[in-house]
Amino acid sequence: MTFEEWIACAEALAADHRSLSQANTATCRRALLGVHRLFKIAPTPLLDAYARLPERLLGEAARARTDDVTGGDFAWRLPGNADLRAWALAAGAQARALDAVLFTSATTHLGPVDPEEWRCAESRAYAIPRARTREPADKRDNQRFTRRGILHHRVVPEVLDAGYRVRLVRLDTAAAPAGETVTMGAALFLGLDLRIRREAEDGFIVTGATCEGMDGTVLRQLEAAFADGCFAAMWPELTVAPALLALIQGTLAERALSEDPRTSLQLVVAGSWHVEDEGAMANVAPVLDGYGEVKLRYRKVLPYQDRKIGTEAIGPVLEVPVLVTDDHLVGFGICKDFCDQGVALAFADLDVDLVLVPSMGNPVTMDGHRSTAKRMRTLFGTRAFVVQQAEAERPADEQPGWVLPFPNDPTGLATSALRQVGDWQSYRGTVPRGRD
Repeated sequence: MTFEEWIACAEALAADHRSLSQANTATCRRALLGVHRLFKIAPTPLLDAYARLPERLLGEAARARTDDVTGGDFAWRLPGNADLRAWALAAGAQARALDAVLFTSATTHLGPVDPEEWRCAESRAYAIPRARTREPADKRDNQRFTRRGILHHRVVPEVLDAGYRVRLVRLDTAAAPAGETVTMGAALFLGLDLRIRREAEDGFIVTGATCEGMDGTVLRQLEAAFADGCFAAMWPELTVAPALLALIQGTLAERALSEDPRTSLQLVVAGSWHVEDEGAMANVAPVLDGYGEVKLRYRKVLPYQDRKIGTEAIGPVLEVPVLVTDDHLVGFGICKDFCDQGVALAFADLDVDLVLVPSMGNPVTMDGHRSTAKRMRTLFGTRAFVVQQAEAERPADEQPGWVLPFPNDPTGLATSALRQVGDWQSYRGTVPRGRD
């Protein structure tokens, strides 16, 4: 889109806003999502001009507009010339004002809320309120619109640019305050062996995953997660068969009923497995809460292709679940969903705080994960936690795998530095979003 075409869109949106007069929740939500879309389609020079706006100047303009919108005046002044900075400031201040008024006018923010209450049917998007503002005020200078444009809400489209429908899932028990240090656990397997069944048309599915003392290994890993005070723990792709999943769930349920005073796990990604799901074979990752209950089932989107064994025989998936807690939005992927650099991935326009990815592969696979994680970190401030089992055909002494431990800079370390030699390790870091 050219700048002239964008100006025409901005003028049309401003005309629509001039017709508004009631600063109620529905009106503010629709207006906010309109400005968000305006920035989403903006040409790069306009977005760059916005990033160079001083936070002090943007904040002052936004506060003035907030007072106007609160009083029912939605009309924002349009620059009389083609000055990129002036247009970025005008649209940016309107976005901040609508964001602030919507947050204070809405009757529901946290606790048990139906995600449909955050939806605007006309915009086909959700404006999800957040208790903590994104990016502390002293760190907003030189940040792009995706990092500081809207402070009190997260905008998630109903359908992502890559064509996947988003499904929001509430989880009210998870609590890892944004901006504070959290601990995540990575569980791998030594000497893993996979059993593979060939399917028609050069396809395959995994029917078994074993290693010596597998049940005991998992119980020891869970105990380590409790001892280390982990917020979340994750096993890799195609390593948790139904019997092992039942062991994990049962252990979590028993522990929840015990008098153990240690910090409880809040999220568990129990690897993944090939199961029949909705009438087709799927690679499914169960996401559990601290009680062992399944909160959602993430189905792998992109099948793995191997020159020797063929293509993973899983059906097409067009839905991406997002977990909404009081403090975070959490996305998920399985291996190729997060590492394939040759297609439009679902995560390209998914604004979440944390993405959890069980995986299996080699160093090249982890290179792809790091690249996607870097893009999400740059755009939205997202942190990525990837637990990748080394390919099963590797000798036992070359297993178990690699871990991307939600770093500030996903490409700051070489892939070789991400090797995890043992079958368990916990990692400490921060999941972003600070409070003013």
